[in-house]
Amino acid sequence: MGELNVLLLCMVYSQEQSLRYRRDLSRILATEAEGSCKVFTIDRLDPIESNAGRHVGVDLNKITHTTIEKVQRLAGGQLFQEVTFDYCWCQDAYYREKIKSTFFLKSLPLISKLLTKEGSVFLPATPCFIARIYENKEHLSEYYCVAEFLDAKDVCNHVLLVRGHDSISVSEMKNLGKPDNQLGKINTTLQQVVSELSSTGALNMKARLQSYLSSLLLHRSLESMKMLQLRRLNPERT
Repeated sequence: MGELNVLLLCMVYSQEQSLRYRRDLSRILATEAEGSCKVFTIDRLDPIESNAGRHVGVDLNKITHTTIEKVQRLAGGQLFQEVTFDYCWCQDAYYREKIKSTFFLKSLPLISKLLTKEGSVFLPATPCFIARIYENKEHLSEYYCVAEFLDAKDVCNHVLLVRGHDSISVSEMKNLGKPDNQLGKINTTLQQVVSELSSTGALNMKARLQSYLSSLLLHRSLESMKMLQLRRLNPERT
């Protein structure tokens, strides 16, 4: 097996010296070191000092076939084992403002084309992401297997970005403007997810939502879940 490719969403592979970009680069390089992988990034921001061979500047809500083709060219035609949405912000209001319905309806289906047969997309298990995955589960089922919840132990075992992030010292992360344990801030409750649904006029979905989450949680608590995993659907296996 050759070198693994990892695609990080909402991060920028850049030498830009502002705090946000230095934090991104530190975590990117740590991910490459810990995972023996090559990292590429997508974000709407595309500063002058971006690594043109590793970064695609595009709004995550507006990913197109052209975007996918560009990422494939940068990766030399190789597919990705992991596509992970950065969890470092952990502010649901931030995700709610930045991530629109088109990310789930159009961008995620297109991103599935970048995955290896064993590849997965990892999303923060915040209320916004859980609610949108639930609302769009039928559409996404054409491209991905049923979503899976991952707790702190799971993400450390399966998500290379998490392993890279965790390898950075507490003092360095503090210098980069964030506490080290960002995943610890993700403690989603059922009521928070329901509130996300109510904002779209879907309060009547509460009972079905509870049933759906129970089927995914398998007697684990929602509050302990840190990320959602979407495995690429391989029709030949069904």
